[in-house]
Amino acid sequence: MGGPTMSPGWYRVTSKNGALARETESMTSAKVREFAPGTVLHVDATVAIDGGAKTRARVTQPVACWITFKGLRPAASPRAAAPEPPARELQAARHRRWKAMIAAGEAYCHNDADAPWPANLACVLGHMNSVYCCCFAADGSRVVTGSWDRRERLRVFDEHADAVLSASPGPGTFVVTASWANEALVWDVATGDVLVALRSHGAAVNGAAWSGDGRRVVTASEDRTAKVWDAATGEELATLRGHDARKHRGDLWGCDVSSDGARAATASSDETAKLFDAATGACLRTFSGHGDRVTACAFSPDGSRLATSSWDGVGKIWDAATGACLHTLAGHAPPADANQATHGRLESVAFAPDGSRVATTSWDRTARVWDAATGARLETLAGHAETVYCCAFAPDGARLVTGAEDRTARVWVLS
Repeated sequence: MGGPTMSPGWYRVTSKNGALARETESMTSAKVREFAPGTVLHVDATVAIDGGAKTRARVTQPVACWITFKGLRPAASPRAAAPEPPARELQAARHRRWKAMIAAGEAYCHNDADAPWPANLACVLGHMNSVYCCCFAADGSRVVTGSWDRRERLRVFDEHADAVLSASPGPGTFVVTASWANEALVWDVATGDVLVALRSHGAAVNGAAWSGDGRRVVTASEDRTAKVWDAATGEELATLRGHDARKHRGDLWGCDVSSDGARAATASSDETAKLFDAATGACLRTFSGHGDRVTACAFSPDGSRLATSSWDGVGKIWDAATGACLHTLAGHAPPADANQATHGRLESVAFAPDGSRVATTSWDRTARVWDAATGARLETLAGHAETVYCCAFAPDGARLVTGAEDRTARVWVLS
């Protein structure tokens, strides 16, 4: 039976009965993703509403797919078209073919509809809760993000039982993610399949990192240990101990692995970072100088330097061989309307693929890019509405992805 039509345009999903729309790659393929009420979708062709239980619409989001609306009556078809997104972002998103769910209110929209679109912002990817981790896949064509809503956004992966706190790219289309569910999982992002589950930590796993050769994964946990794993089999190879053994005092918040896989670094509540032999678990060096929790650490591509971020409001670049502090990255500052005691805290740090720049993120709602050789600030990326928790460079170094408490991840084009 025929019915009314849906014209091309942006529509907001409206329903009170939970998730009601399914994205599929074709009219007959298996389910890929469900959309919650409030999601904004773009219909790119006039389609008929068949007057019953289902409505099928060809849409662009930003790649072509089919959406099946369930439980809609003709009278309850999408009520009003959402505002057309900025042409710059729509074009950029389609060009890069990001496959990402767009959460309510974040469908290619700037938070402030009246504010100009930042010239260096490529696209916004939405979550239903804070975005705690993000990374590019190894080929740079995909972005993976993790959130309290338990979903990494490339496709929806629902295997973790709690908030997803860390994501790190591996070889090819592999990514490892870490979770409050005391585990890390190795995924193939091309298929959405879980390949290996890493489960022996006794508390939340806050960090996970892949060795440059793709053979090892290191995880960092609130059980005050880091572990080295065989990425292919999930075998536990070593346990790294040495941080303060007192509960919560020595919790680990981040980790990284040198490109040759020989060394691992950890960041801890005990205000230090440590360097370990990844094969034996021996502690090689302690980096002391921060005045509060060390939230993240990152090796330079050649392994000669280690960058750290801290709640004391600064980042540091260290000589990995001697432990000497080479540069202090100071400049994040609390916004005028924020708590001055806490909102300069740093949450993450990342080296560019060529080692020339370092990026940091902060409670001051910005990400900043620094010259790794001099410590000079190069760029400030402002636009998030809340604390920026994470960042990662694209493999070509030309873009940076950030994730924040404002429920978005943003992809920035760097100058």
